[in-house]
Amino acid sequence: MPPLALALAALVLGTGASLVWQYKLHLDYIINREITETPHLLRAILEKQALVMETELRAIARSKTTRQALKDRDRDRLLTDHRELFELLRQESGLTHLYFHAPDRENLVRLHLPENRGGRVERHTYREAERTGRLASGIELGAMGIFTLRVVQPLFEDEKLIGLVELGREIDDILQRLHTPRRLELALAIRKDLLDRQSWEQGMRMLGREADWDFLPQRALVYSSLAPFPRLLGSLATDVAPRPTPAHFDYKSDAATWRVAQLPSTDASGAVVGDLIVMYDITEQHITFRRLLAVTFAGMVIVLSSLLGFFYLVLTRTDRSIKAREQKLTASEERYRLLFQNMNSGFALHELILDEDGKPCDYRFLDINPAFEKLTGLKAEKVLGRRVLEVLPETEPYWIETYGRVTLTGEPAHFQNYSKEVGKFCEVAAYTPEPGRFAVIVTDVTPQKEAEKERHRLEEQLRQAQKLEAIGRLAGGVAHDFNNKLQTILGYTDLALDVVNPDEQLHKDLKEVRTAAVQSADLTRQLLAFARRQTIVPQVLDLNETITSMLKMLKRLLGEDIELLWQPGANLWPVKIDPAQIDQILANLTLNSRDAIIDAGQLTIETANVDIDEDYFGANSEIPPGQYVMLTISDNGVGMEREMLEKIFDPFFTTKPLDKGTGLGLATVYGIVKQNEGFINVYSEPGQGTIFRIYLPRNLEKIAPEEEPQRRQIPTGTETVLLVEDEVALLNMAKMLLEKLGYRVFAAATAGEALRLAEEHQGEIELLVTDVIMPEMNGRDLYLQLSRSHPTLKCLYMSGYSANIISHHGALDQDIHFLQKPFPREDLAVKVREALDDQHPACTSKKS
Repeated sequence: MPPLALALAALVLGTGASLVWQYKLHLDYIINREITETPHLLRAILEKQALVMETELRAIARSKTTRQALKDRDRDRLLTDHRELFELLRQESGLTHLYFHAPDRENLVRLHLPENRGGRVERHTYREAERTGRLASGIELGAMGIFTLRVVQPLFEDEKLIGLVELGREIDDILQRLHTPRRLELALAIRKDLLDRQSWEQGMRMLGREADWDFLPQRALVYSSLAPFPRLLGSLATDVAPRPTPAHFDYKSDAATWRVAQLPSTDASGAVVGDLIVMYDITEQHITFRRLLAVTFAGMVIVLSSLLGFFYLVLTRTDRSIKAREQKLTASEERYRLLFQNMNSGFALHELILDEDGKPCDYRFLDINPAFEKLTGLKAEKVLGRRVLEVLPETEPYWIETYGRVTLTGEPAHFQNYSKEVGKFCEVAAYTPEPGRFAVIVTDVTPQKEAEKERHRLEEQLRQAQKLEAIGRLAGGVAHDFNNKLQTILGYTDLALDVVNPDEQLHKDLKEVRTAAVQSADLTRQLLAFARRQTIVPQVLDLNETITSMLKMLKRLLGEDIELLWQPGANLWPVKIDPAQIDQILANLTLNSRDAIIDAGQLTIETANVDIDEDYFGANSEIPPGQYVMLTISDNGVGMEREMLEKIFDPFFTTKPLDKGTGLGLATVYGIVKQNEGFINVYSEPGQGTIFRIYLPRNLEKIAPEEEPQRRQIPTGTETVLLVEDEVALLNMAKMLLEKLGYRVFAAATAGEALRLAEEHQGEIELLVTDVIMPEMNGRDLYLQLSRSHPTLKCLYMSGYSANIISHHGALDQDIHFLQKPFPREDLAVKVREALDDQHPACTSKKS
C-alpha cells in the first residue's frame, strides 16, 4: 500500500501543518487586532474625555460674571475668578490648558501660563467654532510638538460673539494609560515641517525627554513608552517610511521580535501630522510557535508510523461528516453571533443562584449584547460573572422571583414591569435554554408608557374643560334669571324702606330681607366668577398696592390667633385685572387657610416677578414661557392629601360641614385666574400646610394715577329715559326708582315696543337703559337701531351677566356703561348720571 501510505502520510502531515498554520493565523489575528484596535481605543478615550471637557466648558460659559468679564476684556477678573477652578480641573480631570480669548481671537488669559498673555490664536478648532457658532473640539498640535485635546466654546450675546473659552488636555497620560494594561509599546513621531526646532527642543527638555532633532530623517520623536524604544526607532528609520495607510510587518532586533504598525496620525482638521507607531512584542509567540511546530510534526511521525492503517480507515469514513458538522456549527454560531450583536432588543443570559433552602436568591450575568448595554447602562466587561445584587443592589425581589419561577418550572414568561434600578418600563420575555439558566429578551417600552400617560392626562383635561363649560352655561343661565328676581326683591325693598318708619318692626324685617338679597347676589357673583361669566372692568394696577389696601380686612377675617405676614416683592410689574377680583381671590384663599389652621398659626402673602422658561417647571408644564407676577398665599395648616388636591378646584367640592361652606371658594379663584389668562397651582402635604401660587401675565401698560374718591349725594336729573326690560316686575320697579330720581321715563317690556315708543315720541330721548338679554332683540342691537334715528342717544346696559354681547370674555371696554344686576338704587342713580354726563359715549363693543 505504498500509494495509500504516502497519501495518508501526506494527509497527516498536511493536517498537522494546517493546524499549526491555523494556530499561527489565529495568533496573528489576535496580535493584529490588538494593534488595530489601539487607534480606536484612543479615539474612544479622547471622545469620552471631550464630553467631560464639554460639560465643564458649558458650566464656565453659563457664568454671567465670565461673560461680563469677556465683554469687558477684564484679564485680571478672568484670572482671579477662574484660578481655583482651573486648579481643581487640573487635579480632578487632568486638564492642562484654560484660555479666554477676545472675539478677534486675541488671547486675554492663559490660566496655565498666566504671565504669557496676548497673541492671536490660529487653530482649526477656533475657526470651526467661529464658523458654526457652536462648540468645536479635536486634537491639535502645539508649537512644542505636543498633541493636545482642545474644546472651544464661542459665547454670544444678542447674536454677537463676545469671546471664546478653551479647555485643553495633553494626551501623553492618555497614551500611557492606553498601553500600560496591554502588551504594547507606543511612539508618536511628528512631521518636522510642522514644527519649530527650537520650540520642540525646548518642549522636550521641559518634559524631561531626549531632544535629538536628527534622530529621524522626516519625523521628530515627541513621545515613546519604552526607554529602548528610541534606539529601535532609530534602526527602523530606513524601514519605517511614511505611509498613507496603516501597515503591519515584523521586525527582529537583537533581543526581541516585534510586530510593528505605522498608523497615520491626524489632527482636528483631518490633516496627517505624523505617525503613531505601535509595537507588539511577539517574541514569546514566535518561540511557542516553533516549539509547537516541532512537537506537532514529531507527534505526526509517531502516530503515522503506529496507526497508519487505523487512521486511514477512520479518516476516510469520518472526514466528510466532521467537516459538514463543523461547517453547520460554524454557520450556526455565526448566525447566532450576528443576531446577538445586532438585534434591537436587549438580550442577556443568566445563571440562577439558589439559597440553602433551594429558593431563588440571586442570579449571575453570563452574557449580554450591545442592545442590553445601551438599555440598562451596564457594560459587559464590568458585569459578566458578577451577581445582580452585587451590580444592582436595589433590584426588586419581583425580578428574582419571576426569573426563578421560569428557570425552575421551565415555563416561559412574558410581562411588563418598571425597573427602579434602570429607571425604565421594560417588556420582558424570559425562557430557560438549559437547566439552571435563563435568558431574557428586554424591550424598552418607556416611550409608549409615557405617551399613554400623556394621553390619559389630556383626556382628563378635556373632560374637566367640558365639565366646567357645562356648569358655566348652567351658572350663566341661572344667574340671569336669578339676578332679575333678586333685583325685583332688592328694588321693592328699597322703595318700601323709604316709606316705613325706621322705628317699626317692619322696617327691621325689610332690612333683613334686603340683607338676604345682597347675600344671594354675592353667591350669584361667585357662580359667575367660577364660570368665567362675571362681567369685569379690568385695569392696570400694582398688585402690592391692591393687597396692602386689603390687609386690615384680611386680618379681621383671620382673627387674633392667626398671624398675617405680608412680603411684597420689589419693583413689581403691573398686571391687568379687575381689583374686585383680587379681593375675591384673597378673601377666598384667606378663609380657606383660616379653616385649615387649628388654634394658632400663620398665613403668608408674597408677591414676586418671575420669568418662566422651559427649565422653570419642565417641558410638561401647562404654563407657557413668559413674564408673570406671582402671588403666593401659604399657611401652616393641616395640609391635604394628594387625592384631595386633584379635586379642590371642582365646583361644590368641600370637606367642610354642610352649613360651613358652599364648595365654590376655590372654584371661584380658579375661574377668576383663568378669566384673566393666568395660571394657578397648589402644593400641600398632610401636616405641612398649603401653598397656592397664582401667575398673572405681566402687563406692559403704565398704571393710571388713582383718583381721589369723592363723597357725593345721590344724583338726580330731569332728562328723558327710555327703559327696556322684559321682566315686567323689574320694569315697573326700575321705572318707579327713576321717576323718584326726577327723570321722565318711557317703559317698554320688549324691544319692539321700545322702537315704537321712540318713533312716536316727538322730543329728544337722552338715555336708553336696557337689559342685555331679551327675547326679540338683545340690548346692543336695540341701541344700534335706535341710534340711527337718535344720533345723540346715550346708553346704559344692565344684566345679570354679559354673555359676551357687550364684552369680550367677560371684560368690558372702558367706555361701555354697564350696571350689574342686582343693584341698589344708589348704584342706579350714579350709573344713569355717569352715562348722561359722558361726552364721548360708545355703547357698542369695539370688536362688534
